[in-house]
Amino acid sequence: CQILQQDCVMEPGLSDPCPPAGPACPDGWIGHRGKCYYFSETEGNWTYVQRHCSSFGASLAGIDSEQEMTFLLRHKDVHDHWIGLRREQGQPWKWTNGTEFNHPQIHHSVLVKQPDTTLVRLCPYFE
Repeated sequence: CQILQQDCVMEPGLSDPCPPAGPACPDGWIGHRGKCYYFSETEGNWTYVQRHCSSFGASLAGIDSEQEMTFLLRHKDVHDHWIGLRREQGQPWKWTNGTEFNHPQIHHSVLVKQPDTTLVRLCPYFE
């Protein structure tokens, strides 16, 4: 699951722009480049797990860069995890936010298509 971190904004005249409100990510979540990630152990199909993430106010993770892919692979456990990538029959791959998947720098071997070819899991790739 993934949610955006709450950022602090520097305001003129304040010595400490961030009040001591605690960590930017909820307990048990890992922060990375402005996003919070939760590696859930919940099992189920893509739709079920997306609903599970929604219960946290989050969504399945989208991957914006090779660095983000590396981060996800480094922090996941031995199990594969669903990511927020899917497609309707005859349509291009899209993230849960509706944007088209267009990341040639992300090696396709880490994205394992499920038998129905409409959903994708994140799995390790070793060169």
